[in-house]
Amino acid sequence: PSMGLFRRLIGREPAWTERWGMYPSGPEDRLAMYSVDLGAVDAAPVTKLPIRADVEFTYAGDDGSGMPAEPELAEIRSLEAIVDRAMRALGGAYVGRVMTGNAGRMTGYLPAAASEPALPEHPTLAPRLTLTPDPQWSRLVEELAPNEWQRNTIDDNQLLQVLEEHGVQPGTPREIEYLGYFADPEQAAE
Repeated sequence: PSMGLFRRLIGREPAWTERWGMYPSGPEDRLAMYSVDLGAVDAAPVTKLPIRADVEFTYAGDDGSGMPAEPELAEIRSLEAIVDRAMRALGGAYVGRVMTGNAGRMTGYLPAAASEPALPEHPTLAPRLTLTPDPQWSRLVEELAPNEWQRNTIDDNQLLQVLEEHGVQPGTPREIEYLGYFADPEQAAE
């Protein structure tokens, strides 16, 4: 909060580099999947973008988990690209998505004077747009931002992705050597 106040006092806004992370969560006993711009989380709130734009949608799902089936996921990603472009075209930013219980919500932030973003008709997902004043970016900070455990999950997933890109199969057992250094031979013997 004090950093946000300092930024407002000197009239400068933080610039952030997009760093997307995905993580699971389980509100109550339901699975939820999050995709969040961690750069936006670190920069929040950005006072020049006080209007929250939420695009809510529904999908049939994959038989019980509340997550989308593979073909639906492609449709959701397509809608997400449209939402991202619409936010940018109006001088705003798309910051994240959550999906749970056969429903999802994409969130972005817009300047106060921005017009309403145009969304295409989509018969399957039926997106619905709402605009809400949210100068504190409460949706991002309180609902979409990962906690410490979830940030570790994001970091672990990113490390696994890098290993796989370099041809390492993380599930393959490998030999590990441990070395220990001791100040004297008695400690080493113990």
